[in-house]
Amino acid sequence: MTRHLSRLSRLARWRYLRWAIAAPALPLVLWACNANPLKEPNPLPEQQNDQYYEVNPVRDIDILFLIDNSPSMEQEQGNLRRNFPVFMDELKKIPGGLPNVHIGVVSSDLGAGSKPLANGGCPRPGGDRGIFQTKANCGLDAASLFISSFNNQTMNNFQGPIENVFSCMANLGVAGCGYEHQLQATRVALYETVTAENKGFLRDDAFLAIILITDEDDCSAETTSDLFTDDATFPMTTASFRCSQVGHFCDGKAPPVGVFDVPLESCMPNPAGRLIKVTDIVDSIRALKKRPDQQILVSGIFGWPNNPTGARYRYVQANQGIDVAPICQSMNGDAAAGLRLKQFVESFGASGTFFSICQDDFSPAMKTIGEKLAAKLGNPCISAPVVDTKPTVAGVQPDCQVIDRVPAKGGYKDVPLPPCSSGNRVDGACWNLAADGTCGDSGFKIDVDRGGMLATPGTQQAIKCLTCTKPGDMRCMH
Repeated sequence: MTRHLSRLSRLARWRYLRWAIAAPALPLVLWACNANPLKEPNPLPEQQNDQYYEVNPVRDIDILFLIDNSPSMEQEQGNLRRNFPVFMDELKKIPGGLPNVHIGVVSSDLGAGSKPLANGGCPRPGGDRGIFQTKANCGLDAASLFISSFNNQTMNNFQGPIENVFSCMANLGVAGCGYEHQLQATRVALYETVTAENKGFLRDDAFLAIILITDEDDCSAETTSDLFTDDATFPMTTASFRCSQVGHFCDGKAPPVGVFDVPLESCMPNPAGRLIKVTDIVDSIRALKKRPDQQILVSGIFGWPNNPTGARYRYVQANQGIDVAPICQSMNGDAAAGLRLKQFVESFGASGTFFSICQDDFSPAMKTIGEKLAAKLGNPCISAPVVDTKPTVAGVQPDCQVIDRVPAKGGYKDVPLPPCSSGNRVDGACWNLAADGTCGDSGFKIDVDRGGMLATPGTQQAIKCLTCTKPGDMRCMH
């Protein structure tokens, strides 16, 4: 809950600390100005599946878990701790074993404005300040605030199984501020210029994974905001009601401070108002990486209906006043609609995934998140069913193009590689379509055969394949 960091040029000052954020790096344009432009697939595709990979993949991943530690999160924290091994198992399946990981845990507690606030359980201005959370007897080295494991778990800064260490660290308890600052706490944790205690966690060339676990929507506001003391505007309401009321728009306007009922689909995050814009937080997190589309993965487990069809967004009369009605419920509790969190995750496109927190078991969600992160590490899976251009021929005959983008003076030289079935090689390399049961909907990946040679250091790879989008397309029934 930390109010609008208006754009990167007007960043919030956090007591004696000042933001120092570089301008966002321009995203890499894969297909513009190619030295050897690709031909369009023939026949024209229903979908042209474009992908990008590092040929010499980085095996460094920085994983940040944002865990809501407000009073309603006890069961959900336990669910996460039980299923963290499912997540780790997917990373351990990567060729070469567990990659070089940093794993940090940050709470949603940034206080509620510049003064202590008893209402909402926020007695500490700044709360946990985005500092990584740990505790004694978790097995982590005394001087460390985050897990560090290298060389397939042979070089660690902890004792005991990594799953046990994380489970202990992630047990944050439920005494945190009830005005959750999930997005701002994430941003603050990742910028050493603001949170020097977290120095060394974020590595320039590493992938960054952000995983949010929370049962209420984000309420990030400026440290100078009067939102949390403005009781006159929100009479006879629960403490956290105001976060939804100022953070959401329904039918193009802010909901009333009173009983309210509309279809969920008519509601969205408030694009302005008294909270920090989600787009500002997205921009500054993307600025952390040179190629954010390839290097950042964002996942959320938050309040959302398992089936949003017909879901209602409601304010109801409760014992303590007007409150936000749950958008979903499970045996572990209920959750409010995470409209701002959904916008945040979806801002990262195909690298953003979210799940309902109203699940009795987080294992399917944690498995999927682990699989997506593992896929970032040089596993060139084709993410949609591959068209068989010659269904009468044995096997699958794909329509793909594979390019090595080799470092050259002034940029890159694009070198198209032929399929190995052609009998040709370029710079000793050709490609095959290889079956791989871990490759989701397609079941295939691109395997480049270099004849035992290594690619030039820094080489990048771009892949285009003809894929199906319509269920039942006979060209993809293989």
